[in-house]
Amino acid sequence: MSKTLESRLSEAAAHYLGRFESNEQKLRMVLRRRVERWGESDAETAIEAVIAKFKRLGAVDDARYAAAKASSMARAGKSRRAISAYLSARGIDKEIIGEQDTDDLAAAQRLAQKKRLGPFRTPETRSQNRDRDLAALGRAGFSWEIARRVIDSDD
Repeated sequence: MSKTLESRLSEAAAHYLGRFESNEQKLRMVLRRRVERWGESDAETAIEAVIAKFKRLGAVDDARYAAAKASSMARAGKSRRAISAYLSARGIDKEIIGEQDTDDLAAAQRLAQKKRLGPFRTPETRSQNRDRDLAALGRAGFSWEIARRVIDSDD
């Protein structure tokens, strides 16, 4: 006996969610690609039903996804501005994005350490590269005040 499209999509979603944390928009894209590969048509209602099922079960939660991504990106040295842009591009609601609390100063320090900027440069080259280091942190989305505090610190 053949499985229904919804049950096949449900299995595909369970497999995907077993491997990756996902938000609603990403799961929708994955399921649409799967439907295209299968050559099915008129699958939107089945896709939406599967997404609703996994949201109800708690396997798809945009707020949890946003919090995990924001935390991970902040640890990697990404600015609050960069994190917001990333989450927005992935279809996370602006209200959920606004709830993310990241420490820009700590993230800027991590980025400076990673890129060997400011206090993480050799003492001989530090002063001659100050403007370049400030610009690097500015391009990464950090404010002038935070960039200046990190680059001019004695850490």
